[in-house]
Amino acid sequence: MVISMLALLAAIVVLAIHHHSDHTPVPEWMKRLLRLPNTAENTENIKREDKTPGNSEASIEEAILLSLSTIIQELKIINKSKGTDTGGDWQKAAKQMDYIFFWTFFVCIAILNLLFLIIIFWRQ
Repeated sequence: MVISMLALLAAIVVLAIHHHSDHTPVPEWMKRLLRLPNTAENTENIKREDKTPGNSEASIEEAILLSLSTIIQELKIINKSKGTDTGGDWQKAAKQMDYIFFWTFFVCIAILNLLFLIIIFWRQ
């Protein structure tokens, strides 16, 4: 009974975090506790793909698409460095919490079932 109530409470907390507004950032203590990557640090690790079209094989359309994709990558890097793009950090936090709660309750229920089986066989 207690475990089912705790599981319900955990589900409510995970859903509340999942549907949290992206306008406010995830607190640093929660990022450290759940081991979430920091989006500001990730912008430094982004590798740019340097694709240079060959002079003889490249068409004008390929060159335009390549330059547009480069511009889009640069804009993503700028948005992440400003901190305006949270990238669904609340959803990542909710997913990590859901993973932790699932395994915690799974192990607790498995141990309790084993204890009940041991008690039943002990009495016979």
